[in-house]
Amino acid sequence: MIRRPPRSTLFPYTTLFRSVIATDISDYRIEQAINFGANYGFNAGKTNIDQIKKINNGRLADKVIVCSGSMSAVEDSFKYIDKKGKILFFAVPSSNISLPSTDLWRNEISLFFSYGAATDDIQATIELYKEKKINFKDMITHQFPRSEEHTSELQSRRNLVCRLLLEKKKTHIKTNKHIQST
Repeated sequence: MIRRPPRSTLFPYTTLFRSVIATDISDYRIEQAINFGANYGFNAGKTNIDQIKKINNGRLADKVIVCSGSMSAVEDSFKYIDKKGKILFFAVPSSNISLPSTDLWRNEISLFFSYGAATDDIQATIELYKEKKINFKDMITHQFPRSEEHTSELQSRRNLVCRLLLEKKKTHIKTNKHIQST
């Protein structure tokens, strides 16, 4: 959940928000979110409206980004969004979402869905990386060779992974002129 700064203030792209509130069911991932710049972290199963309002000057969130396919994460997004707020779904449950249409209409809540990165988003992210405003290497919390894919899956299921990188096995192709690595 994020809260935007006053409109009169100019901030760099990476600090567009006054507060970033991360929620997750994994304490490890909450800790990682704080390490990467979230101002607050709460266990999703224990978070309530009063906590959000307490740290947000009596208001709910202006924007909520749902990155989990959990139905409870979707339901929480509807609880924690303020009037005229925006909810962005990067993930959705496998079953259809039941929308609180009256509340959404009455409070002028906007919903957005994203299945993948648009070209402009990718370019903006590349620019942030080039400007050293995003450090992707630190976001990879675990690396495994392909041969240990089973181990990596177990780690992910135990909520001990934020971003996982499975290393591609290098192969050598012999050609008439030289050996090529792929």
